[in-house]
Amino acid sequence: MELDSQVKTFWSCFEGSINNNIKGNEGQRRILSIIAEDFTYIKLKEQLNVSNNLIHHARIHARLYGKGGQILEEDRVKITKGRSIKNNVTVSSYKTDKTGNPIYYLKSTIMKNILMD
Repeated sequence: MELDSQVKTFWSCFEGSINNNIKGNEGQRRILSIIAEDFTYIKLKEQLNVSNNLIHHARIHARLYGKGGQILEEDRVKITKGRSIKNNVTVSSYKTDKTGNPIYYLKSTIMKNILMD
């Protein structure tokens, strides 16, 4: 009987930690990553009322950064918007794919721009 009480306390505390963190989605994913790979989707959804999407991303987080690991600033992907596709690709004038559409090649300047940003 005492074990049941302790198990209920564990799930209750863990659910509270997920729901009351101040870091938003990233914090929820990080907290859940501590146990995400040790329980099934069904058990986690049943006990913590979390989505499959959150569980999935928590498992990925655990694999990439460790259970409960913090994402370091240099690990974040920098996405820049507003660049025209015409500036970043070259259309092949003679090669086509199976559907007959021209093949697009990335210009080498993209990597230079990414590394310099």
